[in-house]
Amino acid sequence: MMDAETATLFRLRYVGSRFNGARLPLDVLADLPAFRDLLAAFAEDRWRELNPDRKRVPKGFNEILTFALTKIEDGSAMPNISWGNLTGQQNLPGLPPAHADLVLHSYQQVVSMFEQVALDKYPTSLSPTYLRALNRFGAALKDGEKIEFHGSKDQQGNVVYLDSVRRKKLITHVKDTYEKRVEGTGRLIANFEDGALGVRTDEFGDIKVNVGQETVTSTFDGNLGASVFFDLVLELDYNDKYRSVSRIEDIHLVDEDIETSLSKCRDRLSEIGRLQAGWHDGEGTKIDVSVIEQASLFIARRPRFSPDYRIYPTLTGGVLFEFIVKGWDFSVEFNGDGTAELYGVEVNGSGELEPRTFAAADDEFFEAFDRQVRISQ
Repeated sequence: MMDAETATLFRLRYVGSRFNGARLPLDVLADLPAFRDLLAAFAEDRWRELNPDRKRVPKGFNEILTFALTKIEDGSAMPNISWGNLTGQQNLPGLPPAHADLVLHSYQQVVSMFEQVALDKYPTSLSPTYLRALNRFGAALKDGEKIEFHGSKDQQGNVVYLDSVRRKKLITHVKDTYEKRVEGTGRLIANFEDGALGVRTDEFGDIKVNVGQETVTSTFDGNLGASVFFDLVLELDYNDKYRSVSRIEDIHLVDEDIETSLSKCRDRLSEIGRLQAGWHDGEGTKIDVSVIEQASLFIARRPRFSPDYRIYPTLTGGVLFEFIVKGWDFSVEFNGDGTAELYGVEVNGSGELEPRTFAAADDEFFEAFDRQVRISQ
């Protein structure tokens, strides 16, 4: 599992394009205290196992599990999380050296749990303490991203990792739902007297967001039908059906000018979706509804650029977006085979964005889009 030498230094390697160059986006920083809480849960259970005659862990026991982020290494972002016996001694005087073994054992248990998920083996139950930590650890992982436990090995000699699929399997095996962070735009359909908003979304249907009566009155009252941007942690079931909102990161009304542009973009997509085969002088494939859906998702998740979008059908059954942002001419194309392409050139310079093709308008695509658009900002 882990070498003894790594007992006080844990390396979590974040793998995915948005972590390149030792970049650790702010939305994944919540993983670090959640990781600590997961270790603490295993440590407490292990301590009770080793001390069956004690009903409670020692006073101050939780404080010995104080970790420090000491470094973020390159090679995808790799936060180094340190724990030392000295830290434990400071928080719990008289701490025996065996507690270092306890911390290492807890880490091994965490890694083993995720390794077992890959084999479709799951714990029969998990306490609320474990579930709270698991629902925060990895909640912001996007499709194709993973957290590798550096220095670990599974039975085939491969590094053990956690991704959104394994995380979902683990949590929903012992609980009906799991939590995931999502963002997008929706339509305000209700302001409730209990301080909640009703928001209609394309992906999750109607959701209820409790923001408090004061916020409803001061910000959202009188704006029924308006577009809202949301960044939320949702409670979903195994089939990704919405159950509830667990946490609000951000929710606000979309600017009126942007809302007008969004409406025009939606109308344009509807117009393109009605085109029949041969729409261009006998040529032109009919655009499949799945392509329109991907294009709709794009404008919903990146509404701020909608005033600049120019949208065209392609002869091969795709939808093309062209837009200029501060000197860069970008093109985004959603193809009939489900793939998405991103490319661009500098209008008054020699800069050029190498064309990239993605399997779909997935999280990897949006991360690449955001990174490239920031070049021009």
